[in-house]
Formats: sequence, structure tokens, C-alpha cells
Amino acid sequence: MKHLIVIVSLLLIGCSGGASRNPGLDEGFKLAYASQQTIADEKLTLTFTEINEDSRCPSDVQCIQAGRATITLSLIRDGAAVATRTLTLPGAETATYLNYSITLLELAPYPVSTHQTTASEHVATLVVARQP
Repeated sequence: MKHLIVIVSLLLIGCSGGASRNPGLDEGFKLAYASQQTIADEKLTLTFTEINEDSRCPSDVQCIQAGRATITLSLIRDGAAVATRTLTLPGAETATYLNYSITLLELAPYPVSTHQTTASEHVATLVVARQP
């Protein structure tokens, strides 16, 4: 029984990280607030630095407007200057950096009226692609 608890704990720790392991171009990956992820083949590092706004209508409320969520990423590529880009939902918005496009697909968790989400709970789903 003790071994089972250790195994389950290790699996949960491994799954709870805010960034997926070794994403490549054109692959969706999750990035937790205040975490960073490197696309190793491109030597490109993204850091989720700020939640500028999360005014999305809570899922358990009827609203006149859907609201929006806006985040800021810090980006650096092997020797290039650090840059910041802001992405907004709804809709998959894309920002550019050097010869890359970065798309914000989702920001979790989606708000509910009974819980005030803290910054540390947020996880962005992103895709990085090379521009044509």
C-alpha cells in the first residue's frame, strides 16, 4: 500500500507542472502563470509574466458581454533581446516575435462566480509556429 501511495504521488507531481515537456513548433502546450517553457530546437523561451485582465463572464452567470482575458508573455531567443507580447481572448489571438507567431488558445480556469481565481491558478494554452 505504501508503494502505491508513493507511485500515485509521483504521478500527480509529474502531471501538476504548469509547462509541458519539450514542446515543438506547431504543438499546443500549457504554461502556468510565472512559469517558463523552452522550445529547445528553436532556443526560444516563453515566460507567462502577467494577467492583465480576466473579465470573462463567469460560466454560471448570464452576462450581456462575454468579457475577455489578456495575458503578457516574456520572450527570448538565443542571444536576442527580451521582448514582451500581450495576447487577448476570446478568439485565438496571435502575436509575432522575430520569425515566430505565438497564439493563445485558452486560459484556464474559466471564471465562476463562487470563486475568485488567483494569478497562480492560471494556465495558458499556447502554440508557437514559424512564420512563412
